[in-house]
Amino acid sequence: MTDFRNICLSPSQFSYLMTANFMSPKCTKHIQRNIVSISDNKIKLVLTSHMAEKFRTIFTDQLAIEGFDESYDLTETGKILEDLIDRFYG
Repeated sequence: MTDFRNICLSPSQFSYLMTANFMSPKCTKHIQRNIVSISDNKIKLVLTSHMAEKFRTIFTDQLAIEGFDESYDLTETGKILEDLIDRFYG
């Protein structure tokens, strides 16, 4: 039996994912295909747990690349990625 995760994104988080250079076209299409509702302040996705974990891995890898400054403090991008990692967690 497949487990599913409900993921709510803000419009700015959704826009970030749709335009992020590290997201492949296949990944962005997968997110777009799994939208179940859109309102003024949230976009709701339903993904399998397996796919949600794949996205979390992508976000975690990108966090390591550009999420911290030279003092190892979170950058603005790092904050966005950490929030996305949390939102895609089951």
